Amino acid sequence: MKQKLLPLIFLFISVFSFSQENEFYEMLRYPKVLINEDLVAYTVHFQETKNGVELEEQMNEPSINHPFNISIISKENNGLIRVDNGDSKDIIIDFSYIYKGPEEDGTTMYHFNTKDEMYSATYFLNRDFNDFLTLEFNRDKNNRMSITYTISEL
Repeated sequence: MKQKLLPLIFLFISVFSFSQENEFYEMLRYPKVLINEDLVAYTVHFQETKNGVELEEQMNEPSINHPFNISIISKENNGLIRVDNGDSKDIIIDFSYIYKGPEEDGTTMYHFNTKDEMYSATYFLNRDFNDFLTLEFNRDKNNRMSITYTISEL
């Protein structure tokens, strides 16, 4: 079931451009919410497009010794997502608001209104399965990278 969910996640994220997404959530009157969570991911899925060509998907080898520690810190008008695995440079994404979408099939989507349109972040909270945090980095329409962290509990 998890394998079927990943393509749907990527399809949904790629449907709208970043500025259109924010207007879309405002128009639908999705509520703005605060999330302050410390999460742990052991599995990471990478998808990259270079010069318009999608490269082969990659997934890390999960390791209890090298977890990805994810912090989501939000206030009323700002916040940040920080991803740290101790081996590489931290990923930090600033955002203004978090929009909460309606629950569908046990999944609630939270869209982060990022301050830079090159970045996108979406958190999928699943009632019955693992949660996912997807970060997208778009240099231009032909060059982008998507990273999906599978949130885990030991």
